Amino acid sequence: QHTAWHLEKYLTITPMVYMQIRFKNGWDEELQHRLIEPLNEEEAEKRRMLAREHGKYKCEVETLLSRVIRGKTCFYEVKWKGLDDMKQNTTEPLSKLRAMGIEGQVKALDERLAAQAAGVDQRPLSQREIVRHFESFGLSEDLVCQRQIGSFSQGQRSKLVL
Repeated sequence: QHTAWHLEKYLTITPMVYMQIRFKNGWDEELQHRLIEPLNEEEAEKRRMLAREHGKYKCEVETLLSRVIRGKTCFYEVKWKGLDDMKQNTTEPLSKLRAMGIEGQVKALDERLAAQAAGVDQRPLSQREIVRHFESFGLSEDLVCQRQIGSFSQGQRSKLVL
């Protein structure tokens, strides 16, 4: 079931193109989306309410830009929704971001920073690398390069999202 939902918007492309889209920046874009976006309207409303209580000028967090560790405390550079001037960005402790209910955004930034530190964001998504990856899950080069995901069996789709 999770597989069907996850691949729904990719049914008309090949696994090769899917991987190139999903990891185009060197990290998992689908994971980023799941961590950053609210799960439902209830969570979105909770974030808005917490932003009115804890946000700069009662604004929500638009994105986290960087992280710095001072002593034993992590601080994150915050870009606030509606405040487009970079001078309006602030550095906030992790505790405040947790109080605002945006732990997912923190995890998303940490994932991006880890990918950059490991050099994964510099790794090319060549056909050879992608085919080799999928072959280790039992998907042939023909399946990976020629067939659309929509024509895959449920088992093949499960292997694709691994």
